[in-house]
Amino acid sequence: MADRPLPCLDRVTAGVGRALDGPVLAVDGGQTGTRAVLVDRDGHVLRRADAGAVPHALIPGGRDRLIDALRAVRDATRGDREPALVYLGLTAITVGTATEPIGREIAATLWPASERIVEGDGIIAWAGATGGEPGVVAMAGTGSVAVAVNERGEMVRTGGWSYLFGDPGSGWDIGSTTIRLMLQRWDREQRVSPLGRAVLDALGASGPPDVADRAYAGEFDLIRIARLTEIVARVAAEGDAEASGILAGCAARFADDVAAALERLFWAEEPVLVATLGRTFRSGPDYRSSFLAALERLTVHRVRVADPVLSGLGGAVLLGLRCAGVQPSAALVGRLSAEGLGPSVA
Repeated sequence: MADRPLPCLDRVTAGVGRALDGPVLAVDGGQTGTRAVLVDRDGHVLRRADAGAVPHALIPGGRDRLIDALRAVRDATRGDREPALVYLGLTAITVGTATEPIGREIAATLWPASERIVEGDGIIAWAGATGGEPGVVAMAGTGSVAVAVNERGEMVRTGGWSYLFGDPGSGWDIGSTTIRLMLQRWDREQRVSPLGRAVLDALGASGPPDVADRAYAGEFDLIRIARLTEIVARVAAEGDAEASGILAGCAARFADDVAAALERLFWAEEPVLVATLGRTFRSGPDYRSSFLAALERLTVHRVRVADPVLSGLGGAVLLGLRCAGVQPSAALVGRLSAEGLGPSVA
């Protein structure tokens, strides 16, 4: 069954009703940056803020970076009155782990007079992608994760175990797989394929032996490796079988995670909405078509694949307003999109 009920999908948290007439602050804190908006109960944006990235709260310096980003958001959105409710969707936090109390403590310090909800970024991505409708968001960017919520408000998450242990089908998976295959080819044949040459050029490396030195020197961070997806997709579009095979294999591994999320929940209605989100899905047709073909093989459910309707920040707004007693609707989703909270192009 599901991991846990979705917060505020079928109920309003205790005490929130005492401050329903105030604005809602919604925050989307991710690995590439933090965005926030202060909205009124109708979904009109009153203030906007941007701040630094929020890496995992337990990495060295992660807690301090989280505090800095959220403090910057608080200061940039501060007005004559405190928000009635602050809804935080943070990649730095995983509910049910040691990071959750860290997030709650920081939120309580920064917004002591507001109701506060601290969540991971997966749930706001789901709300934004589906508009709060039952279904699955399949996110494949730098990392990968699937979040599913059914008609009962039950939620499961699959994947998202970090680039060290998982994230199949992500930019990191594609980039690192490409490098591994290039190095294996060099070990066995002492040659570099056309795809390998394109990757070496992108990395500024003179050849495979140079890759390890540059890696130990700290030149190849997570984002840089993930961005190699663009190179692989371009070479695949030119007809390169090696590049197409890498995209297909990685996409199929991610489809397996998405199918697992589908299978763990009961769905009252089919087809089930699957909203695809992230830079990797936009890399080219090879990845997307391979993902869809694999998903159809791996799940017994009929699925309807669609593009997202709102950004993750839009999803945070939608859930924040829901927690403050405002029911999601097509009109509200449309208003949020008009306010600049539509699907992100980043």
